[in-house]
Amino acid sequence: HPCETDGAVFNAAARPGLVFDCKILLGLKDTLAGEGTLNWDAATPMLLWDGIMIDGTPRRVWGIDLTSRGLTGRIPPDLAGLTELRLLWLGGNRLTGGIPPALALLPHLSALRLQRNQLTGPIPRELGALAHLRVMSLSDNRLSGHIPPQLGELPGLIYLSLNGNQLSGEVPSALAALPSIRYLWLYGNQLSGPIPTALGSVAQLVHLDLHDNELSGAIPAALGDLAALGSLRLHGNQLSGPIPPELGALSNLWELWLDDNLLSGPIPAELADLSRLWFLRLQDNQLSGPIPPELGSLPVLRLLHLGDNDLSGAIPPALATLSGLTNLRLNDNNLSGPIPVELASMPSLGALQLSGNRLTGPIPVELALLSGLWELRLSDNQLSGAVPPALGALGGLQYLFLDGNQLTGPIPPALGLLRRMQAISLAGNQLSGPIPAELGALRFVWFVSLSDNQLSGPIPADLAGFPRLAVLYLSGNQLTGCVPPSLRDIEANDLGDIALPDCPQEPP
Repeated sequence: HPCETDGAVFNAAARPGLVFDCKILLGLKDTLAGEGTLNWDAATPMLLWDGIMIDGTPRRVWGIDLTSRGLTGRIPPDLAGLTELRLLWLGGNRLTGGIPPALALLPHLSALRLQRNQLTGPIPRELGALAHLRVMSLSDNRLSGHIPPQLGELPGLIYLSLNGNQLSGEVPSALAALPSIRYLWLYGNQLSGPIPTALGSVAQLVHLDLHDNELSGAIPAALGDLAALGSLRLHGNQLSGPIPPELGALSNLWELWLDDNLLSGPIPAELADLSRLWFLRLQDNQLSGPIPPELGSLPVLRLLHLGDNDLSGAIPPALATLSGLTNLRLNDNNLSGPIPVELASMPSLGALQLSGNRLTGPIPVELALLSGLWELRLSDNQLSGAVPPALGALGGLQYLFLDGNQLTGPIPPALGLLRRMQAISLAGNQLSGPIPAELGALRFVWFVSLSDNQLSGPIPADLAGFPRLAVLYLSGNQLTGCVPPSLRDIEANDLGDIALPDCPQEPP
């Protein structure tokens, strides 16, 4: 055989095992490569072959790393003949067909990475026999069928990622028997039924990600026993019932994503015990009751999303003690009372989203102290008083939405200082006076809505200088004069609803 004579194996006579591996690899090269290319050749020393790792005494093929090599073939069952194989990394290719059950015959395999291919069919239950497997990554393929409970029999498995497939059925309780598992990623499938209560016994679990499935039922209180858990992502399912207060015991948790479910009841004050929590996302549920002021004691919280629920009562001033918070979103609830002036003391705040509530009183002028603010959304409340001219000091502000309130007085010319502004809406208020010509300095703005106020005077010719403007709404005011013709070229405008003639063209 050429493997014995042509130079692929140095000192071939003394290395029958490596010659055997050479024969197998040459035999399956074309099946695996498809339209891709591999330099496996009997005349080339195996140490130089693409992706082949050789090690051990006697020398054998120990690993195959063909990650992102443009392979378009299939995974050959004959790989099972490489009896010393530890690593099989074929991710990031365009391999098709099924996962061969024969891979279960690789007695020493510790890492099986087949992610980001176009593999189809079921996950072979035989893979549950890989006694030394530590990593199994089958994510981002087109695998279907149920998750085999036999995967719960892998004693050394640390990392299991089956996300981004078309898997259905329930999450097997058998996975809770994995004694070493730390990363369990099953998200982005079509899994249904309840979250197994038994998962609460997987003491060493660090990441549990089941998001974007069709899971239903309650969140098991037993998940509060996962002392090592750092990340819990259950969003985008159909989970119902209350948020278990027991989750407050997860002392290592840094992210809790329960958004986009059917959860109801109050937000447990016990969540304030999550002293390492960076991200708390509870939006798009049916949560009710007040926002617990205790949440203000989360020392490292960066993001608090409670929008699209049925929360009521006042915004707790205690939230202002979240000194590291960059993102506060409480939109589309039933919150009432004033905007707490204390929020102006949050040094890291970049986004403040309070739209769609029943907030009253003025816009606190102190919000101008939030020097890092890039997004301010207070739309669809019952806010009154003036638009504070001091907002012109927010040099980084990109989105300003104050529409649908009861604001009065003029549009402050100081808003023209917001040079990074991309979208501004003051529509549906009772603003009066002229449109300030200073707004023409907003070079990056693409959305301007000033409709349905009591604005008067001419449309400033300076507005025609917005290079990126795609949306302009000015109707429902008392504007006079003429319409600069270039404004009619804007992709989305309501100038047809304004009974004003075009301004005469300037002679060139």
